[in-house]
Amino acid sequence: MAALPAGHVAPFAAPARLRRRRRAPLVRAAAREVVGVDKQYDGTGRTVLMTGANSGIGLEASRVLVASGCRVLLAARSVDKAEAAVAECGGGEAVVLDLGEIAATRAFAKAFVASG
Repeated sequence: MAALPAGHVAPFAAPARLRRRRRAPLVRAAAREVVGVDKQYDGTGRTVLMTGANSGIGLEASRVLVASGCRVLLAARSVDKAEAAVAECGGGEAVVLDLGEIAATRAFAKAFVASG
């Protein structure tokens, strides 16, 4: 490396692992809209199985899809939670489904496919 003139300091660049990452801007929940489903979307004739529908983003997505005309199956681990989600969404069908139990998940999938 060549010598620097007197009074100059070599530039320092921090290694990539030490640099601060820029954070993406937060999306505000006040919008109450799901990306990809606008107000003109017509979900009539479509069936959606929403897991985690009793709270959080699953509940919000279920609300929008029910409002757009989709048949929404609101899956939760207990009957009470599923029925509460149906009441809060203003529609849909309560489904009891524990994704942690593979046998129960397979049985539900088989029954769902058989029902058409």
